Amino acid sequence: MTATVREPTSAFAELVKMVVVLVWVAGATAVTLGVLGRAPGWLAGDERHVRIVETIDEAARRAGARLYLPAYFPRRFAWPPERVRIAGGRGGSVAITIASSEDGLPSLVLFQATVPGEPVSPLLLGKQRVLHQSRTTVGNTPATISNVLADAANWQQLSWQVGGIQLVLRARSAEPELHKLAHGLRREGSGP
Repeated sequence: MTATVREPTSAFAELVKMVVVLVWVAGATAVTLGVLGRAPGWLAGDERHVRIVETIDEAARRAGARLYLPAYFPRRFAWPPERVRIAGGRGGSVAITIASSEDGLPSLVLFQATVPGEPVSPLLLGKQRVLHQSRTTVGNTPATISNVLADAANWQQLSWQVGGIQLVLRARSAEPELHKLAHGLRREGSGP
């Protein structure tokens, strides 16, 4: 049996080792806390970002709700939707973007919350600047019609609630067509 003798290390080398170990432990702790902080949201199906999905059915399944879709559909709108987005996972919000069949640009965006009393996620609505706003109605329901600047474009926007579900229609259309679209929305699919 042979014993090895180690040379004593300098105080500076010991200090460097302690700092390296401290940084490693702090980093591992931060990663662990980050994962543990997100775990309840993952388990509950909540998401803190916007996810693009392939179909309206997939959005309805992920949100756990039936979605409103336009029954009145002018020819200038292309189907299927150009983009379907969801924010918040189960019980979150959905945005359905429909492009123009004439120029391919987004012409209609239908934003909807899926839980009564909850607002549409600001992650979907994005930054918008209200240029003009006035009160109106959709049927007998109070609503707000606005001229907004969003995504570097000027839009007409109609906001109201149906059974506590917030709906927002944003379109490159005149106000009368926006009202026709709003009156023609129907809840589709299976689910709650």
